[in-house]
Amino acid sequence: PDGTHTDALTGTMSLGTIKVFDRALSDEEILSLYNLDATSFGREPFVAGDSDEDGLPDLWERTFFDGLSQSGDGDPDEDGSINSAEEAAGTNPTLADTDGDGFSDGEETTAGTDPLEVTSFPATTAELLVSLDATGLPEGALDTWSNTGTLAGDFIADGDPQVIAVNGVNGVDFDGSAYFEGPASVPKIEGRSGRTIEAWVHNPDLAGEETVVSWSRRGGGDGTNVSFNHGSNDAFGAVGHWGAPDIGWNGDQEANIWTHVAYTYDGNTTSVYTNGQLSNSEDVILNTAGGNGILIAAQREGDNTTVTADLRGSMTIAKVRIYDSALTGAEIATSYNGEATQFGREQATIPNALVVDLDATGLDLGAVSEWTNNGTLGGTFAAGGAPQVIEVDGVNGVDFDGTNDYFDGPTSTPRLTGANARTIEAWIHNPEIAGEETVVSWARRGGPDGTNVSFNHGTHNAFGAVGHWGNGPDIGWDPSTDVDDADTGLGQEEANTWTYITYTYNGTTTRVYTNGSLTKEEEIALDTAPGNGILIAAQREADNTTVTPGLRGDMTIAKVRIWEGALSDEEIAATWDAEAGTFGRSSPISTLVELDASGLAAGAIASWANAGTLGGEFVAAGDPMVESINGAQGVALDGTGTIVRALTFRKLIPKSSTNVTAALDQYA
Repeated sequence: PDGTHTDALTGTMSLGTIKVFDRALSDEEILSLYNLDATSFGREPFVAGDSDEDGLPDLWERTFFDGLSQSGDGDPDEDGSINSAEEAAGTNPTLADTDGDGFSDGEETTAGTDPLEVTSFPATTAELLVSLDATGLPEGALDTWSNTGTLAGDFIADGDPQVIAVNGVNGVDFDGSAYFEGPASVPKIEGRSGRTIEAWVHNPDLAGEETVVSWSRRGGGDGTNVSFNHGSNDAFGAVGHWGAPDIGWNGDQEANIWTHVAYTYDGNTTSVYTNGQLSNSEDVILNTAGGNGILIAAQREGDNTTVTADLRGSMTIAKVRIYDSALTGAEIATSYNGEATQFGREQATIPNALVVDLDATGLDLGAVSEWTNNGTLGGTFAAGGAPQVIEVDGVNGVDFDGTNDYFDGPTSTPRLTGANARTIEAWIHNPEIAGEETVVSWARRGGPDGTNVSFNHGTHNAFGAVGHWGNGPDIGWDPSTDVDDADTGLGQEEANTWTYITYTYNGTTTRVYTNGSLTKEEEIALDTAPGNGILIAAQREADNTTVTPGLRGDMTIAKVRIWEGALSDEEIAATWDAEAGTFGRSSPISTLVELDASGLAAGAIASWANAGTLGGEFVAAGDPMVESINGAQGVALDGTGTIVRALTFRKLIPKSSTNVTAALDQYA
């Protein structure tokens, strides 16, 4: 401040020329001045365009490589994406993974995902990098814990960890001092890459922070550490990422009992699970540091060497698994359920997972070659034929011609095959309904019975709704008959209007719904075939390859959702209520309560039967009487009873009302 120069900031460099101007120079003027002096300083003048005619702009080459040495077909970062492709995509040719999501730029370009967006990455099966299992080990000292995951290297003991039996299950016991160190972490679980850790732990007494698994190192900056914990601290008892990205367990941890704990990060959200159920989650940006060994029951200090003396786990650990991507909540629950009995725990409810979510309402009009899946399965649906996005009654949808057009998407998941529960929802506009028109399908035709899934919008009572192959497992839209060999034309399917149709299977029963209401159901056993891509508006033949020429949908489809798990009646009705207005439809009205005194006997009445869909009866308080007033019979109330209602009560209430009592009280 006193005008003297700052010694600490004195430049250490050589200066050739310095010029100061009294105004801001333009880009062109700066370039001209550079070119004027460039050769004097051993630099090449910059020429706009591509002076060496290698397909790369000179400015781009100089920006990334400080010269013109590269060629268009070069791949200096060895990511599978050549320089010309990197320049066109806007990716960094010196970084194999520009957005840091764990997938190289070349992998993302090939898969059709965005190499510049960390939350956009190819759908992939999680790779099990680390798998440690002590349940089959003999009791006693354990010097080396063998890793059967794909990451090379075992885990070496420090201290004296012992294999012991706890409640009939063997695990490695840590005394708060001992730990294991394994192979170094890899880029696919560092930075902002996805990852999952699962562990079975028996913690006799929870401290604020007790480490189960860690890699990276403590000390910051924020979001650079990974320490998966089993502790009681609200801020970092579950995962210590260092700083604000930490997360706690939300108070549901248990001591002195075998517990399955899991942690996932998908590039945007941290989630932690207890016994297969979500405990807590938060959106965070991580930048996990790399290069250090993976530790069991301990953390590492900021010097990248010292193992933290405190915070070590004082617990027994039976299993540890580390994956290179984020498992879904349903996958976590399934994993837990597969081992719960072994550890003396109850089964968990597996949450429904939205694996396919296609929405054309926001797409531009015209030809569409790909339909992006926003569900957890990821990927895109590629067009066959020439489907078009058109507007029908004010809503955009994909129009299929019934002959050539369809979409072929990613392979169905294991939880959509066999006898597993599933749901398909769709908004369709079918101008004229044939016997069988396909909306969504997977598996394949040809049998045996119950091995196909083709959700249809057709009039045939055997398979107009769903073709599972075979008249027994098939189902139509006509609830008035069980005859399976007739095209009755009496079903509830509607032509030439937007219609919301739904199919569910819960493992024993198929149900189909029209506009939020159950149309028909039947008990059947399915064994849906695996391994084929999900099709929109078409089916697949028995050779597992050929798309069936006939039976294709001749309709417009605006939305398709496929769930792992069967949605409930209430969930389907709620979706109809929420979306009906967008498609020019209104919710059906259901008479929940219908009380009619016209047929009651005169005199005292102790209860009044409800003829509405809610059922039950209204029990009297006080001394209400059935009387004839002005020629009409009604229940007379004296105003002193606990329950006071109108003389006669008949009110229509929307089916989706969730608080019936409150709804009725509006009219009391």
